[in-house]
Amino acid sequence: MATNHVDVSSSEHFQELMGADLNRLSVINFWAPWAAPCEQMNAVCLELAKKYQEVLFLKVCSID
Repeated sequence: MATNHVDVSSSEHFQELMGADLNRLSVINFWAPWAAPCEQMNAVCLELAKKYQEVLFLKVCSID
């Protein structure tokens, strides 16, 4: 997994990640485990994270 692709575990974790570098471009991927299109988008975001190391990709489960 790319180091700039992060599974967000809590709202506190989200705030910590977003506050760490306010000048960095961030992509927030909200997803649900029961939705097949979300799983496809997760794979796309992971590939983009590998390609664009300067961008922070956050994966946020919409159920949590």
